[in-house]
Amino acid sequence: MQFVVCSKREATEFESQSIWCGIQINTFKDESHPKISAVKRLDLLQITFPDADSTDFTSESLSESEIKELKQNLFSQEHADKIIDFYLKNKNNCEVLMVHPLRAGSPYFRRKFICRRS
Repeated sequence: MQFVVCSKREATEFESQSIWCGIQINTFKDESHPKISAVKRLDLLQITFPDADSTDFTSESLSESEIKELKQNLFSQEHADKIIDFYLKNKNNCEVLMVHPLRAGSPYFRRKFICRRS
């Protein structure tokens, strides 16, 4: 399986000649996942959790309740299980897995995965 990691903008332009699956990760539950192509897409997982490295938990623009909610919804075992289950369900039928993490495309993911287009 080929892995492709995209920013949100790149995800909206993503196309594959192969059967593919997508994982969309948002930071805030009140923002919508961008619309992506359904052409040759077998499955899609949309998941939301804040990015601990890029979320300012001391920001004056956030209320105490918002900060508490963000901290309670950080990446968890439940999130990991959903991603692993999604991968296991699709690994034999999907040739490309496109992931677009968080708000602008996490630099961590970009460093860890080889970004190639199919």
